[in-house]
Parts: sequence; structure tokens; C-alpha cells
Amino acid sequence: MADSLVLMTIESLEGVPDLARAASILGVDVSAMDTAFGVVPIDPENGKYAVQVRASAVSDSGKTADGFNGPYSNPRIEGYGPKNED
Repeated sequence: MADSLVLMTIESLEGVPDLARAASILGVDVSAMDTAFGVVPIDPENGKYAVQVRASAVSDSGKTADGFNGPYSNPRIEGYGPKNED
């Protein structure tokens, strides 16, 4: 079974980090990062970004550490009710 992914938020005041920098901030190997998700700006003016990481690669503390927060769940978002054909 595939390892599930969790969301992590990272801080980078030097601009949008690449995956290697994000992995370094989290203290994980780049291979644990979801490359298709990449690094998503949340609040770039304040250096906040989101990444997806294999759950087994990160601590489950849920507490803030220097440079990152998480892990957070990432439920699939889908519409509710019948599809509108308009």
C-alpha cells in the first residue's frame, strides 16, 4: 500500500523555495516530497508555503518547529450532490 501524504507548511523568507530547500527545512529527503504538488504559496509576502510529504517521513507531533508546521490532513475536496449539467 502506498504511503499517504500529509500537508506541511514551511517558512522561507528568501522567496519561493525549491523542493530541495523545502525538504531541507523539514529535515526529510527530497524523495519524500510530492513533486507533482510542488511548493504552493500560501502567504508569500510572509514567507509561508505548503508542500506534501510522505507521512512516514515526518513527525506526527502537530507542533510548530523552526521553519515549519504540521502535519495536516489533506482530504480530497469534491462537490456535494448531483452534478449540475448547465
